[in-house]
Amino acid sequence: MSDILIECPARNVSVATGLTTEMIVLETLPPVAVPLHCPACGQVHYWLPKDAWQAETLKLVHSSG
Repeated sequence: MSDILIECPARNVSVATGLTTEMIVLETLPPVAVPLHCPACGQVHYWLPKDAWQAETLKLVHSSG
């Protein structure tokens, strides 16, 4: 499961949309503007699925010993 992210245009940082790949398949969303109250700047941004991406998940390596 990965978070679906967009870029905050005011701060140029990645922010989570509140959606995950467990909830949706990003490529199947219709091309409709989705409102998001941005946690980075407090404004409302409208994003299209084509402008979003999946967050990369980190793989933890455990040392034996």
